[in-house]
Parts: sequence; C-alpha cells; structure tokens
Amino acid sequence: DDDDDEDEDEEGGDGEHEGKVQEEAVEDYLSVVHRLMFLLGLQSSVSLPVLQRTTRDVVDRAVTTTCSQEYEEDVLGDLNDWFDSKVKLTLENFLSSSSCSDLLDSLRQHIYTSIGNLYIDEMFDIIVEYPDSTPALLATKTCLEHTSLRPKLIHSLREALERRLLHPGARTADIITQYTSTVKALRMVDPTGVILELVCAPVRNYLQKRKDTIRCIVSTLIDTRPDEDDDDVKVATQDWLPDPVDAYHSLPTSATEQTESLRMESIIGLLVSIYGRKDVLVEEYRSMLASKLLSLTHYNTDDETRVIEMLKVRFGVEHMKTCMVMLKDITKSRRFHNQYIKKNDEEKKRGDEDEDED
Repeated sequence: DDDDDEDEDEEGGDGEHEGKVQEEAVEDYLSVVHRLMFLLGLQSSVSLPVLQRTTRDVVDRAVTTTCSQEYEEDVLGDLNDWFDSKVKLTLENFLSSSSCSDLLDSLRQHIYTSIGNLYIDEMFDIIVEYPDSTPALLATKTCLEHTSLRPKLIHSLREALERRLLHPGARTADIITQYTSTVKALRMVDPTGVILELVCAPVRNYLQKRKDTIRCIVSTLIDTRPDEDDDDVKVATQDWLPDPVDAYHSLPTSATEQTESLRMESIIGLLVSIYGRKDVLVEEYRSMLASKLLSLTHYNTDDETRVIEMLKVRFGVEHMKTCMVMLKDITKSRRFHNQYIKKNDEEKKRGDEDEDED
C-alpha cells in the first residue's frame, strides 16, 4: 500500500511538473512569435488585436468566476491584484513598453466595465442582501466612476423592480421593505441622488395606488425609532458629491428640488412624502389608535403614549392633538373607573358593617 501511495505521489508530481514545463514552453513559443511579429512590423495589425481579444475574454471569465453572486467580499481589489500579478506580467514579456502600456490601460478599464455590467444585472439581488452586500455596492460605485454605465443601471434596475416587485402577488409591506433597502443602497452607489430619483419613481407611484400602503407606512413609522431615522439622514449627507454633468438629462424641470429631497431626506421622510400630506397618515394612525383603544382590556396606554410623543416630533403637535385627546379620555375613564370601584367598595364595606350591627 505504501508503494502504491508513493507511486501516486510520484505520478502527481510528474503531472504537475509536466504542466509547468508545458506552460513554460507555450510562453517561450508565444514570446518568439511576438518577437517575430515585431521584427516583421506586424505587431500592431496582427499580434495586438489577438492579444486584446484574448485577454478581454480572460478578464470576463475571471470576473464571472470571482464576482457572480458574491456580494460580501472586496472582489474589485482581488481582481486588480490578480491582474497585476498575472495578466500584466505576462503582457510585459510579449510587448514593447508603449504598446503594453496602452493595452494595460484598456484592460484595466475593461475590468471596471465587466464588473459593472455583472453587478448591474444582479443589482436587485444585491439590494435584497443589503446591508451584507455593501462591498458589492461600493464596487459598483467605483465602476460607475470609471465608466459610462449609469444609464444602463437606471434602465436595468427599473425594469427589475417593475418585473419582480411591482405586481399584485407582492405584499405591500415587502414592497416598502425593498423600497427602503433600495434607497439606502442607491445612496451608497450614487450619493448625488440622481439614480435614486429615476429608479424609485415607479415604486413610489405604484405604492400610491395600493389601498393598504398608508397603514403599512404608519406601521413602519411606529416601529422606527427617531434615532434610527436621524442615522439615515447622516448617511445620506456624509458622502456628498456634486451632481454629474448629465445628471438631469432625462429628469423633469423640478428634478433639482426632487433629487435634493431624496438625497437629504430620511427614509421615513421619503415614505411620508409618497402621499405629500401628513394629514393622510395622521388620520390613518388616528383610526388605528381608536381601534386599539376600544379593544383594550386594561387602562395601560404607555405604548400608545410613547408612539404619540414620537409622532409629535415627526408631524408636529397640532397634527397629533386629536390623538392626545383620545389618550386623555382613556386616562379620565381610568380615573372614573377607579373612583367607582373605590366608592363601590366603601359602600359595600358600610353595608357589611350595618349588617354586623344588626
């Protein structure tokens, strides 16, 4: 058995050695061919185009293998390291310095284009995985800065949202969850807010048509702490960048104000702005509060008081006055109830004392 293992090790070693020898032979052969091409003056017309097509295919395969469905690692940094250690060194052995420099610049640009195209096609899934997919979003941001893929991202993500999210089978709560994730993700990809405005407009319009959107937004309001909302505003403004020159090419006249609002507004503020009026949401909460108070089996309204105090900060005291009156009515009812119980106990006690005397 030991002899068999040794034979297998030797065979494996021989296989690896043969592979290295073959690889070195191919490189030597290619080196000779390229030198001949250079001497014959055929490098630019024959050698360079072939090398460019081949290396682009190699880059595309590497991007697909490394990046597809991989959103939690810094794949852009890994690919740049791979490019420098493998592709760059190989090309430098075959080409003159000037030809090599131009081709390397073109290929490095192609890395950004290839990763950008891949992540744009998978952007809906990347947003679903947010915030774990933050590395993929940052890589997409870098790719957009080096390419002209912004229009493709806008068109592709709008189409994906309309096809996979904006349909009767999706719950309104799930649409709102994906909408908030999309806002946070696109603010990371494009701090100018332009992509966000163009991509999310169909989602906002669709939510306006859903009957239970107001109730879902109010539920989100109740479940979100004010400090979380403040954090959203800080994230939206801390990485500010000036708008690109073509930012408003396909936006309406009022786009500057709209985009500024999307860039600066908190997530809750964006949800509220879907209807444009606070009173619609306040009225819905008032209805929800009334139903909840009527179903109470006790007089503890601490949770409702906490929510109203929070909504007073968001909507203003004037909008919440009716809700505050409703809680005061419960407080009065508890006081009347306690007084009745106390008075009833006193009367019962006096009745018992009179019976004892008799």
